[in-house]
Amino acid sequence: MLHHIKHRYIAPVSMGLWAIMHSVALAQAGVSGKCYLNGQEVPCEQALQSLKRFAGVGIGLLLFFLLVVVLGFVFWIMMLAHAISKPIENKSMWIVLLIFTGVLGAIAYYFLVKRKFGKQVPVAPSAPMSLPPNVQ
Repeated sequence: MLHHIKHRYIAPVSMGLWAIMHSVALAQAGVSGKCYLNGQEVPCEQALQSLKRFAGVGIGLLLFFLLVVVLGFVFWIMMLAHAISKPIENKSMWIVLLIFTGVLGAIAYYFLVKRKFGKQVPVAPSAPMSLPPNVQ
């Protein structure tokens, strides 16, 4: 799947960025005064502005997805730690499921186990039994 995404989307975008940067770099070096944007000749300053805007959006999206991945990993670790440390039913099954399914297993664990675990009615501690004073 990742291989498909790489060849379908990432490769053409990176090649387009390379072409724009190459044209701008050559124009700034004085080699050629021509820059092309979407197949049309434009002033190199305009091409550079388009490149900056496009790169800014790309970096923003990259940071957003990186944040989502880090938060998903932290959530997975929290659910795995909960499954290991708490007395839950089918503990070993949940631990194996969490390890092999990652974030999807953590989401399932959260809704099927953890939310119910916190809602259990706590049992009040009973008073210690003591013998009446006249019984020895």
